[in-house]
Amino acid sequence: MPHTGAKAKMKVKLFVRHSLEELEQELGEWMEHQDIRICHVAQSQCEKQGRFVFVLSLFYQTPVGSYEE
Repeated sequence: MPHTGAKAKMKVKLFVRHSLEELEQELGEWMEHQDIRICHVAQSQCEKQGRFVFVLSLFYQTPVGSYEE
């Protein structure tokens, strides 16, 4: 992302699913429609009532002046 003097805002998107396959599919579908710069990705998992829960945290910036700002 070129530096234009304006500061892009940091945003976060959480993906929470019970299977990695579902999480991967949702992430891929979401990213197809985004114009973003990924800054950091974090993943965690836990168990709730005998089922795994996967959480992917995606920290990103949108281009300055984009419709999401």
